[in-house]
Amino acid sequence: MSETTYVRPGFTTLEKLKGIRRELALRTNVYPKWVAAKKMKQSTADYELAVLQAIHDDYQLKLDQEMRHGTD
Repeated sequence: MSETTYVRPGFTTLEKLKGIRRELALRTNVYPKWVAAKKMKQSTADYELAVLQAIHDDYQLKLDQEMRHGTD
């Protein structure tokens, strides 16, 4: 029997940025509901969204630099 190995493709900065935007939108929508239902503390929601926003900002900066200078 042959073994199948999944090889993760290299994702572009734009693909990563789009992914984090989707995740931010999803969590921005879901977290308030979880907080209201006492499934999550507001402080946890705030922290997790801040981390995701920082990741988004890093990828946005990287994409902006790539657009100005080209990729290596």
